[in-house]
Amino acid sequence: MIKQLCDSWKLLLALLGLFTLVDSAGALPFVYSGGDLAFVCRKTGAYKGAYEIVVDIGPGINYVNQAAGTTVTITQYAASLIVPDSFANWTNLQWAVVGYSAPTATNYPVYTLWVTDPRVGGVAGPIPARAAKINQHNSQNEIDDIFGGAVHISSNLASGKDNTTTAVQEDSSATDAPYNYSLWMAEPGNDSTSDLKGYGPQDINGDGPINLENITVAPFTSPNISDFYQLVPTGYADPNSGLTTGAGFYVGYFQLNPNGTLTFTRSSGLAGFSGSPTTGSAPLAVTFTDASTGSFTNWLWRFGDGISVTNTSNANVSHTYTSAGSYSVSLTVSGSGGSNTLTQSGYIVVSAAATSTPKFSGLAIVGGQLVLSGTNGTPSTQYRVLTSTNLASGVWTGVYTNLFSSGGAFSYTNSSLAGPGAFFKLVSP
Repeated sequence: MIKQLCDSWKLLLALLGLFTLVDSAGALPFVYSGGDLAFVCRKTGAYKGAYEIVVDIGPGINYVNQAAGTTVTITQYAASLIVPDSFANWTNLQWAVVGYSAPTATNYPVYTLWVTDPRVGGVAGPIPARAAKINQHNSQNEIDDIFGGAVHISSNLASGKDNTTTAVQEDSSATDAPYNYSLWMAEPGNDSTSDLKGYGPQDINGDGPINLENITVAPFTSPNISDFYQLVPTGYADPNSGLTTGAGFYVGYFQLNPNGTLTFTRSSGLAGFSGSPTTGSAPLAVTFTDASTGSFTNWLWRFGDGISVTNTSNANVSHTYTSAGSYSVSLTVSGSGGSNTLTQSGYIVVSAAATSTPKFSGLAIVGGQLVLSGTNGTPSTQYRVLTSTNLASGVWTGVYTNLFSSGGAFSYTNSSLAGPGAFFKLVSP
């Protein structure tokens, strides 16, 4: 029942927010455009304060288009808006950056999402998976409602340092709760959890696959970092990677500093690789060559057959596939600029091991010696020549061992027959 009421509120408020924006846009202190990113802050639980913060930090495409390795400082707000205007200190502050692509953003499919995922222990987690269009559509609506709520609250406040065209201080009290940031990001009954409720293929009970918010801890003396991802709906090509499914695209990372400044650093490079050969029969030995752009210190290869390799110096690797099948290969590169993953689905195709029966094709007497030869062996595998003077006895004696040539040929020269008559046979291995 609570969830149904919440959903009804959401629909009504989305419409009200739209009408308010259309009717009064010229008079509102806080304004935004579709495709912008929201930097949002709050405290919950025992640390909950009287306010929440929503800041429009500009078009998401501007961040994607930054040059590799570039760091920019976010200037759309003053740190004093958070401390001391809204909170007494910087600790236990929950923050995130979210956004969505506007239909006018060139080459970006509708319902593309931009979300942050906090680093844990200084290490970036797995890149979030892309979801179906309908799921990401729902999340886009919630992100739009964050902005719409800020517009509504801003329209009832006087313009000032806590209510500007790019930043608004929202009252977190129950009277303003229907319009607040927490309504659109928090789970029903648990306002401390932040995961857009419409997002994710496993979103059955309103649980998104990742927690979007980072949190500062006491003492807040080191930068707080959240990695920033672009999630194009499945079935649509990502303009950066060209892929239509799988993991999202790693854009870079946001960093909240102890002095309250927020910076964004564009990823220093992208993962890339090629393999040769990509088809053949088992066992198939493949050499993978790194083609990543940027500066990295770690390469994690996943070959698709349950085996992975991590190396920190030589980025090129070799791997042998022993069973027939189609294998997806991924490479995750990481360094000071963050991490990036490229997955190529069905990249290696291995057929069943070739079966062949060696055939005797030559018999000659050369210099008084018997020379047997043939073809159709399996290259580089072992063969043995056995001899017997009495077939009925079933006794065979090995007289020669070698490897089939690269073309499958073999030969054997017999210099001392065991008797006036002898039989020969070839076995492999």
